[in-house]
Amino acid sequence: MGLNLLQDSGEFPCAICHSGVGVNSIVCSQCKLWVHKKCSGLTGRLVADLEFVCQRCRGVACPIDGQPVTHVDVDGTQLDVEATFCYLGDMFSAVGGCDHAIAARCCAAWGKFRKLLPILTSKHISFKICGKVFTACVRSSVLHGSETWAPNASDLQQLRRNDRAMIRWICGAKLEDEISSAVLHQKLDLDEITAVLRTRRLRWYGHVQRATSCINSITRLGFPGTRDHGSQGRRGLHVSEMI
Repeated sequence: MGLNLLQDSGEFPCAICHSGVGVNSIVCSQCKLWVHKKCSGLTGRLVADLEFVCQRCRGVACPIDGQPVTHVDVDGTQLDVEATFCYLGDMFSAVGGCDHAIAARCCAAWGKFRKLLPILTSKHISFKICGKVFTACVRSSVLHGSETWAPNASDLQQLRRNDRAMIRWICGAKLEDEISSAVLHQKLDLDEITAVLRTRRLRWYGHVQRATSCINSITRLGFPGTRDHGSQGRRGLHVSEMI
């Protein structure tokens, strides 16, 4: 959970993690909410239990709001601490990561895509021209601010899923047609979206390296002490992660 404020999702949100549950779940006898098996603390195959009490009702679950503080004082002014906020079209989260930013940019891109559907799906315009319009208007929207993202595998998969759905819509290709995404990319003269993302991040890395202000000096700061043994956490921008 980190520092996030848990929010309900799905038709039946879990009493513990508040994300939607599936068939592998059990209902709490007190709050009457469904609970994932992984959140229930039970082992083995789930069976109906009229006396099951979830960890939330027992008071041992993580708090819904994981933020350590809710308010801060700045020069005598009290400010609220937000789990997420939008700045210049990019979403920032207290827990870090870019999943909120990608979700927001995908929503914005779908809005642009639907407005341009008469052009992108027109039979009087070649696929090459449609690909250029798609790149200029839709992909530029979904990749806004992506230079500073540090996406993981699930984030990249979300980008691919949304991008491929739009491309199949433009080409009029259905899943049962069994046409590969590489063929559709070639038809529209497009590169794979993750390759475009790496290019944008590498370009931004070059701007930072060539900068002469405090931005460049921060990247060369040294920290005293020794590094503990074990796995490394998420790192910042690094050229080896972008190529």
